[in-house]
Amino acid sequence: MNKWIAVLMLVTVNHLMAQEVDSKRMERDLRISEDVIASLIKSEADEGDFFGVKVKSNYVPGFGLMINLNRGGSFSLESFNSDFDFHWEMNDSEWEFKIAEVQAMAEQIAAEAEVHAREAEMIARENEYVMKLNEEEMKEREEEKKELEEEIKYLEEELGRKGLSEEEKQEIKREIRDHQRAIHSGNREDVDVRVRAMVAPPEPPEVIVVRNSTRKSSQEDEDKYYDLFHRVSELYFSDYARLFGQLRDSDKIMLTTKIQPTEEDESGLKLNAHIVMSDIKALDAGKISRDDLIEKIVYSQSEIENERPADLELLASIFQRLYKSDLATTYYTSNKITYEKLEHYGVVYKMKMYSSIQYSHDNYKIVTQGKSGLTEVERNKIVDEMYPQFEQELKANMLDYGKTVKSLNAGESLMIQVKLTQCIDCNMPSSLEASIPFDILQDYNDGKLSRENALKKINITTKS
Repeated sequence: MNKWIAVLMLVTVNHLMAQEVDSKRMERDLRISEDVIASLIKSEADEGDFFGVKVKSNYVPGFGLMINLNRGGSFSLESFNSDFDFHWEMNDSEWEFKIAEVQAMAEQIAAEAEVHAREAEMIARENEYVMKLNEEEMKEREEEKKELEEEIKYLEEELGRKGLSEEEKQEIKREIRDHQRAIHSGNREDVDVRVRAMVAPPEPPEVIVVRNSTRKSSQEDEDKYYDLFHRVSELYFSDYARLFGQLRDSDKIMLTTKIQPTEEDESGLKLNAHIVMSDIKALDAGKISRDDLIEKIVYSQSEIENERPADLELLASIFQRLYKSDLATTYYTSNKITYEKLEHYGVVYKMKMYSSIQYSHDNYKIVTQGKSGLTEVERNKIVDEMYPQFEQELKANMLDYGKTVKSLNAGESLMIQVKLTQCIDCNMPSSLEASIPFDILQDYNDGKLSRENALKKINITTKS
C-alpha cells in the first residue's frame, strides 16, 4: 500500500510540475503571437484595405490567453468615388483636374494611398513608443505637483494655527518654500524638451487633398473588418495557436476586438472568438481535421454598453479611495482606475501605482510613509521593501470588497492588473496581475470558505 501511495504522490508531483509555466518562454511566445496576428491582419485584408490594429496579449492563470486586437484607423481605396476633383497646392500655386482625365495615374495614386496608410501606422507606432518612454514620467511629475500643492495648502493652514512658536512658524515657512521650489524646478521642462527632440512634427505634405470627395458609409468598412476578424481567427487557431504548448487542455485562447460605431449602428459591437486548447492538441494529434477545429471555434458578440454597471463602478471607486495617498499604506494612485468587462472571462481592472515625490536631484519623499530628505538609494530600498505588504493588502482588499460585485457569472473571474511604481535595480516586479474566481468570492461571502483558504485562491503573477 505504501508503495502505491508513493507512486501516486510521485505522479501527482510530476503532473503539477508539468503544469508549471516558464514565464520567460511564455512572454516570448506572447510577443511572437502578437506579431503573427498583426501580420495576418495585413495579409488577409482585401487588396486596397488597411486596418490599423494594435495587438496585446496576456496569459491569465486558470483561464489561458486573452489577445486583444485594439482597433485604430482604417482606409480603403473603395471608400472613395472615382468621380471627384483633386485640389493641388504646391509652391503657392493651385490647379484642379478631373481624375477621369488622368486614368494613367490610377496605379500611382493607389500606391501613394497605401504609402500614406503605412505612414499613418508608422506615426501611430512612433507616438506609442514616445508615450511609453515619457508618459509615466510626465504623469508622475503631474502627480508630484498635485501632492506638493496639497501639502502647501495644508502647511498654510498649519501656519495660521494659534499657539505656534516662532521657531515652528519659520520651519513651516521653510517647508513651504522648499515645496514651491520643487514645483517650479526645471525637471519637468527637461522632460518636455526631450519629448520635443524625439518627436519633431512632420513636415507638411506637398500635396493636400481633397475637394468634392464622396465617402461611402463606414458601415462597409466595419463589415469588411467583421469578416476579416473571422478569417484571422480561423487561421490563427488552426495554424499558429499550437505555439502555446505550455497551456493546459482546459485553457482557452480568446481573441477580442471591436466593431466601431457607424451611422447605421451607433453603439458598436464587441467581438470574441475562443477555442479550448484540447481541440488544438487534438488537431496536432490527427484526431480531428482542420475543418473540425474551425467548427469548434466559439464566436460571440455583444453591444458596447455606454452605461457602466453600477457594481463594477462601485468597486472602481472603492479601490480609488483605498489607494489614495492619505489612506494607502504602501503605494498610492492618483490616476483613474479603469476596468473592462470581458465575455467568458469576467472583469479586469487596471491601476497605476506611485510611491514618492522627487523634490530635486537625489531628494525624495515617500508619500505614504511621510519620510522625506531621502537619497535615490534610500528611496529605492524603502520602496522595494514595501512590495510584499502591498501584495498582501491587495489580496485582502480583493476579498473584502470584491463581494460588492454582483454582475459576474459562475466561472468568471475578477482580475486587477497593476503597473507598479518605478524602482531601478530593485527586486520588486514592474507589474502584477491578481485574479480570483467569482465562485471563490461567493463561497467566502457565504461562509463556505475560510478567509485563509480564500486568500490562497487568489492567483498572483508578476513581471520583472
